[in-house]
Amino acid sequence: ETLKHATLATVSRCGMVWFSEDVISLDMVYYHYLKRLAQEDFDSMGKDLEDKKEESEEVKVRKECVEAIKPMFNEDNCFVTQALELSQRESHVMDFTQIRVLE
Repeated sequence: ETLKHATLATVSRCGMVWFSEDVISLDMVYYHYLKRLAQEDFDSMGKDLEDKKEESEEVKVRKECVEAIKPMFNEDNCFVTQALELSQRESHVMDFTQIRVLE
């Protein structure tokens, strides 16, 4: 359910790499989030990735959408960062983390 109190040995047995929020910057999180939004759904893809030379229409639209919202994630005091700061001031049932809010 959560690795909040897990040791490094427990986390490594799960095959996971955990990074503290102290190590990951918001720019890194935003970059990853936008890249993930733009990528194709690999779970539904076939095995013939090498045969696919042209992007699907869906991927093209995804990339256009990401380009449209990208300015909201750029700059030090961007819209998304302001929204995170505002949401952090509210009360939450679970522990507040910026990554959890973005997901």
